[in-house]
Order: sequence, then C-alpha cells, then structure tokens
Amino acid sequence: MTFKEIYEKEKEKAGGSRPIEWMQGVAVAAIVSTETVYHWGLGWRTPSKSAACLVAKHLDVPAEQLFPKRGGEQ
Repeated sequence: MTFKEIYEKEKEKAGGSRPIEWMQGVAVAAIVSTETVYHWGLGWRTPSKSAACLVAKHLDVPAEQLFPKRGGEQ
C-alpha cells in the first residue's frame, strides 16, 4: 500500500477530513511539518530519502512500497 493510499484510508476514518492525529504522528516520526505530510498524502510532494525511511519505520511498511515514485532508491 502506498503512502497516498494509507492517507486516503486514514482520511475515510476521519470522516473525509484531514486525519490530523495520524498526520501529526507521521510528522513527528519524519521530523517534518503536518503540512508536509499532507502534501505527501495528496501526492504533491515526495519525501527525501531519509524522511521516507523514517516514515517507513513508523508505519512498518517498506519505503519502496510507500513511495514508489522515488524509483526504489530508499
């Protein structure tokens, strides 16, 4: 499952709005802002290699699976 798919699933759980609590957890783990996490969730931005690795560890999903557009460089 990609990060965008996980974000959409969390958004559904939040009644269609931003899943703020989930985003905050990801933001703390990746040492970024919740706005950055929001942009990743929408597919507008791609995290750096180090941030992708931190998110992967936090979500227990391989970085290559979360962010396939990075070309597997994680």
